[in-house]
Formats: sequence, C-alpha cells, structure tokens
Amino acid sequence: MVPPLGPIDSPLADELTLTPTPAAMTSGPASQPSVCATFGRLVGQSARMRKVIDQLKVVAPQNTTLLLEGESGTGKELAAEAVHAASQCRKGPFVVVDCAAVPRNLIEAELFGHEKGAFTGAIQSREGAFVKADGGTVFLDEIGELELDIQPRLLRVIETRAIKPVGGSVPRRLNVRIIAATNRDLSREAEQGRFRTDLYYRLAVTRVRMPSLEERREDVPLLCHYVIEDLCERDRKEYVLDPKQVADLARRRWPGNVRELRNAIERLTVLGIDDGEEDEKTPFSYTPTPTSDRHFRVAKAEAIASFERQFLTELMSEHRGNITAAAIAAHVDRVHFLRLLDRHGLRKPRRT
Repeated sequence: MVPPLGPIDSPLADELTLTPTPAAMTSGPASQPSVCATFGRLVGQSARMRKVIDQLKVVAPQNTTLLLEGESGTGKELAAEAVHAASQCRKGPFVVVDCAAVPRNLIEAELFGHEKGAFTGAIQSREGAFVKADGGTVFLDEIGELELDIQPRLLRVIETRAIKPVGGSVPRRLNVRIIAATNRDLSREAEQGRFRTDLYYRLAVTRVRMPSLEERREDVPLLCHYVIEDLCERDRKEYVLDPKQVADLARRRWPGNVRELRNAIERLTVLGIDDGEEDEKTPFSYTPTPTSDRHFRVAKAEAIASFERQFLTELMSEHRGNITAAAIAAHVDRVHFLRLLDRHGLRKPRRT
C-alpha cells in the first residue's frame, strides 16, 4: 500500500476571507497590504499562505484525492471550492456532505442514494451525493465523524468509482473527484482503531493542513479588510474599522478561527460601526459595562445573544441533543440552526 504524501508544509487559508468585487462599497482598514495571494475566496499575505496557495494551484488540476485537515473555522470548505473551481471537473457540480450533521441512520442513503422501498420511509428512489456529483467533485466534510460500519463501503466506492444505492443491485460507474476534510488527526485515529487505516490512505493521497488563525496572526488586518468589503456589498452600506480596532482584533486570540473573527466584525457593524463613527464603548470582549454607560445597540445585541444561548440550550435539552428535532421544533432551517449552535459553542462533537 502506498503511504500518503505528508502534509504540504505551509498552512492553508481561512474560511471566511472573501475576494473583493468592483461593486463593493467599502472603506475597510487603512493599511490594506499591497501584496497578497488569492485562490478562489482564499486570501493571504504571509509567506506561508502564499506558498500554500501555490501548492493548491498545483494540486487542483490533478484528479487526485485530497484530504484537508485543520480546526473548525479555518477554511476547509473554501479550499475545497477553490480546488474544484480550478480543476478539470470545474464545469461539473460541487456537492457537499457534512458527515457530522447527517443522522447515523441516514448517512448511507445520503452518500449512496437508495431505491424505493429500501427501508421504512423510502417512498421513492433518491440519488445520493456521489451520483449528484458525477462529473464534478464531492466534498466530504468532517469525514472523521463517519461511523466505522459505513467506512468499508466508502472505501470500495473510492477504489472502484462505482456505486450501488441502498437496496439496489446494479452498480453505476462514476467520474467524481473526492475531497475530504476533518478536524481530527486521522492518522492517530487510524492507529487507535477509530478510523480504518486503508480508508485513511485512500483519502490522504495529498494532505493539506489548515492553520489556526493564531498561527497566521499577521493576516488579521487583511482578513478584516475583505470581511468588511463583503459586509458592505451585502448590506449596501459603508462600514469602517479604524486602525485601533484592527489592532485590537489582531491582538486577540481566536479559538473559533476566521469564522469567529468574521462574526466579531459583523457584530461591530450591527453595533453601529459605520460612516467612520468611532465608538469608544464598542466591546471587543464580553465584559459587561455598567448599565448607565451602555450604548442602546450594545445592550440590545447582548440581550439577543443571551436570549439565543438560553433558548438553544433549553431546546437542545428538551430534545436530548437531537439537532434535527430541535431545528424542526424551532421552525429553523437545519443548516442555520447548526450555525447558531456553533456561534454559541453549543454543538458537541460526535462520539466515536
């Protein structure tokens, strides 16, 4: 068995950096760097970032399987999108499967599809992600969450590029590029028997590790610029972060990585950072201020955040951690519900 290539020796980009567009209305940070590298919606000015983007550009045209590793919020899906867009199958579909979000009893049908009557509730045939991605790319996010009993079938699909739906008997040949992502150390998981070694080797033909924001702190001002540009274009308004605010953001630790940074910047815009207004009471931490000194919009944002967290906590407790049931009860789209849980740190990792 041929071992996988080692990690590309520079970390990768972030999840929420966005390339500017001519229509964007923005003022952004005053110190935007003049030299940066971009690849799709990935951007960076550090030497490590530019080198990794170059590596991705080399990998993209090849039809090799790619494994993206790194913490949540570091940009694995954007990296996969960029690789797909620069690949030979870019005219085909880009299909995403979040292996951590699909219930265990449905993941096999989600990946491989099913025939009518294959199981209770299968009232009609349904194509799985691999068939939907035929001619393009399937992105298997959080592949480390895939149950061991499903892994042999995925391994066979990777090896044969043929698939049989649940309840089906006739295999279908596919032309699909596979990109997987994980926030786990799959090599260690394989050593400890929590992930199949043969599947790991099949997935990790090429590996790229995504760095935490802490590892590329020098890119924070650039990321601030691109996030502000995106928010300006989205809201059709002009927002500004002054140099002091950017410096403060650059000094902070970001355990949620670029996703957390973007959320923080968006909160600042909601709290009234626009038209160059400087608000000395704008919170860069969650330390409460005396009621008499609090800006109305600051208090409102804090109240909303407190309500969301309490509501989500009670709802998840009521439904015993069942995300799908809780989202239905709240009349909230499941994807948006997952984002709310992530925002408040309430989404627990799945057990192996």
